[in-house]
Amino acid sequence: MPLRQNAGDDGAFIYVPKALDASVDMELRVRDLSRDNKGLGSEVPIVPATAFSNPVRLIDIPNDPRFRVSLRVYGATSTSPVPIHYRVLSGGSNSIVAAGDAALSIYPFVGDLPVNPSYAQLDPMSNAVRASSETSLRIEVSTPGSQTPLWAMASITNSDTQQVTIISPRR
Repeated sequence: MPLRQNAGDDGAFIYVPKALDASVDMELRVRDLSRDNKGLGSEVPIVPATAFSNPVRLIDIPNDPRFRVSLRVYGATSTSPVPIHYRVLSGGSNSIVAAGDAALSIYPFVGDLPVNPSYAQLDPMSNAVRASSETSLRIEVSTPGSQTPLWAMASITNSDTQQVTIISPRR
């Protein structure tokens, strides 16, 4: 299974051919090695192709200044940037707190991988979101006018403890 990571990037893609998908069992975790951490860290989802959808909804995103939120959005195979639209909504209603547009960039692989996933990392917590009285939020990500499959997750980092919590779509 090829692993590709570009110098300076903080992430990697592992490609598993579809024919081998059912025979692979993996677990990925992230933890802060700079601290005396007895825990195993936070589990990062390993995402099969069947988990991609459109739209993607993430729930229970905390709106608290003690937490940093990073929205990571992944697209399936692409040959050009994929436009996306995201909305931050009130956790208890459908009221839109903020919205934005971005594009998924082609992940710059060098090598022999047969797919070119696209990716974006966004900060959905604008000043308007932070200033709102909402304590729990939802994030919805979609591709306008298209059914291009997406997958997204929010990493929530506690600024005091550096503990990372991953929020991914519920199945």
